[in-house]
Amino acid sequence: MATSSLELNAVVFALGWTMIQSMWQSSVVALSTHSILQMFGITNANVRCKLFCFAMVVCTGWSLATFLGLYDSQVAIGAKEPSSTSVYQVFTSISEFDRFDSYNSLCLLVLFWLIGCIVLSFKLMFDVLTTHRLKHQNTTILNEDWQIKLAQLKHQIGVRKDVAMRLSQSISVPCVIGYVKPVILIPTSLFLGLNPQQVEMIVLHELAHVRRHDVLIGFVQVLVRIVFFFSPAVHHLSNRIDQEREHACDDLAIQACGDALSYARTLQTCAEMHLVISPRFAFVNHYFGRNSMLKQRILRLFVGNATHPVNIRNLTGGVITLVTSMIIAGCSLMFVNEPDLNVEGKGVRFEISIKKNGELLAQPKLVSTFGQAASFELEKQIKIVSVAQKPKGQRSHVESSIYQFDGDKWVLVWSPSMDAVITQTPSFEFTSQDDQYRIVIKPRLADLPSTTPVVSNQTTAKSTATY
Repeated sequence: MATSSLELNAVVFALGWTMIQSMWQSSVVALSTHSILQMFGITNANVRCKLFCFAMVVCTGWSLATFLGLYDSQVAIGAKEPSSTSVYQVFTSISEFDRFDSYNSLCLLVLFWLIGCIVLSFKLMFDVLTTHRLKHQNTTILNEDWQIKLAQLKHQIGVRKDVAMRLSQSISVPCVIGYVKPVILIPTSLFLGLNPQQVEMIVLHELAHVRRHDVLIGFVQVLVRIVFFFSPAVHHLSNRIDQEREHACDDLAIQACGDALSYARTLQTCAEMHLVISPRFAFVNHYFGRNSMLKQRILRLFVGNATHPVNIRNLTGGVITLVTSMIIAGCSLMFVNEPDLNVEGKGVRFEISIKKNGELLAQPKLVSTFGQAASFELEKQIKIVSVAQKPKGQRSHVESSIYQFDGDKWVLVWSPSMDAVITQTPSFEFTSQDDQYRIVIKPRLADLPSTTPVVSNQTTAKSTATY
C-alpha cells in the first residue's frame, strides 16, 4: 500500500511539473521553429509543414523526457527507507497532501488536466463516430465515367491506394474520411455548381491529402492537442501545420493539373459560392472548429510565396505568451533544479506559528546552518526541534520534531520528515489530537549573518539554536 501510494504521489508530482514546464518548453520550440524559417527563408509549403510537425514531435518528446526524469527522481527519493514517523507514513493518500501547499496545488493541476483530457477524448470519439456515418448517410455513388476519371486523377497525382468518391447531401465542404479505405465526399451543391474541370481540380486537392497521409497525421495531431490542450504554443504549431498542409496540397494539385491560374480561379469561384475548400479529415479541423483559410490560399496562388504580413494582434499575443512562459520557466527551474542549488553562505530560517484554541501564542523565527538543529520551547507546553540538510546534488531534506510537556517530561507527538525544495516554500502543519494546538513550520532559505548564526524570536518564550 505504501509503495503504491509513493508511486502515485510521484506520478502527480512529475505530471504536474511537466505541465508547468511544457508551457515554456513548447514556447521555446515554437519560437525556434519560426526563427529557422526566417533565417533560412524557407517558403516551400511541404518543408514548412514537415518542420512544424517536427516541432510538435519535439514538444511531445521533451515533455515525455521531463516527466520520466521527474518521476524517476521522485521514486528514487521515496525508495529511501523512511523512519517510522516519516511524512510518507503520516500522509498515505493524495487527499491528505493538502497539508503541503505545493503538493495540493499539483493535485488540483493534475485533476484539471485529467478532466480536460477526458472531456476532449469523449468529444473526439463522438466526432469520429459522427464522421464515420457520413460515408453512407445521404450519399450517391458517381457514374462510371467519373470512376474512370478518378482512376486517371489518382495516377496523375501519384496515389496507389484504393480511393472511393461519392456525392453527399449532408456536407457543405469536400472531405476525406478514413485512412485504410479513404472515401472522398463531394458536396452535391459543389458538384452541380462547378464545371467538370473545376471538380477535377478539387478532387486532385483531396487526393493530395491521401498521398501525403494527412488523415493519419491529422489524427495524431488531434491526440497531441488533447494532451496539450492547455498550451497556446502547441495549438499555434498545430494551426500552422493545418495552414501549410493546405498550401502543400494546393501545390501538388497545381503540379498535377499544370494550370495554377485555373486552380486559383476555381477556389475563387468556390468562395463566391460561399463554399469552403478546406478538408476536414474525418474530425481534425471540424473537431477544433477552425475557420477557412481559403482567402489566404487564393492570395498565395496569385502573389506567390510572399512574406506574410505581420499581424499585430498575433504578435502581441505571442510576446505575452513567451514572457509568461519565461516566468513560469524560471519558477519551475528553481524547483526542479534545486539539487544544483549552491547553499554556500546560506542557512535555513524556520518560520513557526503556534496557536492554542485559535489564539496565536508565538511566531518564532529560528535561523541555523544546514545540518545544524534549531530548537524552540514555549513555557513547558510545546517544544520544537527542526533541522534541514542539503547534500550536494540532492534535494533538501527537512526534519521537525514536536514535543508536548507531560507532567515531568517531554513526549514526542509528531516527527515528520520530507524531501522538500526550500526555495518553493514547503510547510509542515500539525494539529494535536484534541485540536488544541495548531503548529505550522515553514523552512525558508536565508542568508547567514556575518557573525555566528543567531536565532530570532519575536516572543518572550525560551528559544535556542544548536550547532
